Amino acid sequence: MKIILTGSSGFIGTEILAQALSNPAITSIIALSRKPLPSIHTSNPKLTVVIIEEFNSYTPEILKQLEGAEGCIWAIGAKSTNPQTTRQVTVNYTLAAMKAFYSLPRPDQKPFRLVFVSGFVVVRDPNATVWLFGEGRKVAGLAETNLITFAQSNPGFESFIARPAFVLPKSKPKLGLQNLLMGFLPSVRVDALAAVLIDTVMHGGTMQTFENRDLVRRGRELELEGRG
Repeated sequence: MKIILTGSSGFIGTEILAQALSNPAITSIIALSRKPLPSIHTSNPKLTVVIIEEFNSYTPEILKQLEGAEGCIWAIGAKSTNPQTTRQVTVNYTLAAMKAFYSLPRPDQKPFRLVFVSGFVVVRDPNATVWLFGEGRKVAGLAETNLITFAQSNPGFESFIARPAFVLPKSKPKLGLQNLLMGFLPSVRVDALAAVLIDTVMHGGTMQTFENRDLVRRGRELELEGRG
């Protein structure tokens, strides 16, 4: 299976990439990135890094390299307090990607799956009253709504949304703040999250939106099955 990854230089994206490279069912990975990735990953022949300056435009050359892909894990974060930047990255980039990926020829008419890494307290209702971080939460909600609507309107395109809360390192905590986070606040280990995202892009599923508790539960199931 050939898949597309974004955000591969980030905390979550690095773990996704590592697990995808070690998964024998994934034979080809196209990492869309603004900058080169570490040689520890690029030395693997399964990985091709495609440098892309702006994620709102896909040249014919880039689309050619994406041909044959059956899915994408979208893990780009805005990392900005500027509302315009947040909207550009979260909404506009995602919408451009949906349209570009849907234009690709589908191997054996299999569905194309886009798995979107969203946030924990996202608000889809644009008219809702939101007191904390309202702009960012609504912008993410708009991106989610666009994904759902696009999938409903375009046969052969499937969208899935992951809403992790606090994402923790994969090493099991001993003492300190990490213990407190896992004990009292919603959280998920990065390796469990990555395993769920990869499983979803490969196999799909009946659940379109994974809340944090769903990610934790499914991560445990995959670990028991030897796939996490």
